[in-house]
Amino acid sequence: MTPFARGHLPVGAVHQGGVKMAKSTGNLTLAGDLLGDHPPAVVRLLVLDRVWHEPSNYEPAATEAVTAALLTGLAVPRAVAVARDAGGEAARLLIRVLTLA
Repeated sequence: MTPFARGHLPVGAVHQGGVKMAKSTGNLTLAGDLLGDHPPAVVRLLVLDRVWHEPSNYEPAATEAVTAALLTGLAVPRAVAVARDAGGEAARLLIRVLTLA
């Protein structure tokens, strides 16, 4: 019989609110839940836009935080800090808004 897998690749943990996501603690957001509010392509990018072996942080409100910072006195340093920490769509939003790309 041929083994199903010949190697093991450890995956970085995903954190939410500074705490590792875990079903046992109720600190869990499923991709299926995100599909109710976001198109499938956005959910795919969220999952794929990270280094697979490093821990990452899921911030559901990062794009809103970037927008709020820009709309509140044009607080660009705050918006940059949020985008830098959250990465992903929040960073892409800031780049688009500031027309850096």
